[in-house]
Amino acid sequence: AVVSTQSTGDIPSDCLAIQLGETFQVLSGGLLRATPHCVRSSKHPGLTREQLAVFMDCAPEQEMTLPEYSLSRDEVLSTPFLPEGVPQLSSRMEGVRTYRDFANNTFQAYLQ
Repeated sequence: AVVSTQSTGDIPSDCLAIQLGETFQVLSGGLLRATPHCVRSSKHPGLTREQLAVFMDCAPEQEMTLPEYSLSRDEVLSTPFLPEGVPQLSSRMEGVRTYRDFANNTFQAYLQ
């Protein structure tokens, strides 16, 4: 079962934070979850927030199949905590065989 916990977090200066996306959610069979997130600037004057975003994708022909140990398809594709206006993962996975299919469906869902 997916449990909602809305929280803020401080990342220690000697640590690295990694945000996993929906591809990991699918390919891990739901054991790893993509988390909706929002990063805000500091409320303290003179304090800046520095970041380096690195996006890594699968090969376009990577099959988007659930592993043997997967949760049920409905559980894997469940995204009950997405903010309003974000297309549901389940709708973007319809008819998907490869990562290319998923990426195309996702782009189209956001462009509509």
